[in-house]
Amino acid sequence: ILHRDIRAENVLITHYNTAKLTNFKSSRSYKADTMNQIQNIGQIRYSAPEILKRTPGFKYDNKCEVYSFGILLWEVSEEKTPYENYDLVEITNLVLNKHREQFSENNQMPDEFKNLALDGM
Repeated sequence: ILHRDIRAENVLITHYNTAKLTNFKSSRSYKADTMNQIQNIGQIRYSAPEILKRTPGFKYDNKCEVYSFGILLWEVSEEKTPYENYDLVEITNLVLNKHREQFSENNQMPDEFKNLALDGM
């Protein structure tokens, strides 16, 4: 199953500090015929470049999930929304031109965490 809407708003933290992914209304089976449906464009900050290109016949896949997860990890680490000072058109252009948000110099996350996020993006 592919979630298709990985973002901070869809992650809940339990009393035991365990993260739980919620809101599976956009999810699809990996082999579903509906995988070519475009994910919610309102969540463009989490959209992989492959989605933003809008290539005819493109099917959402696990690479798109990994990208969204990388953006989520960046957001958790930086404690702010990715691309927060840009509008949707600017975000699209940045992502399509391979620009990714960088970690701040005072970020205290371990390098392994940062590398995991950057590898996903």
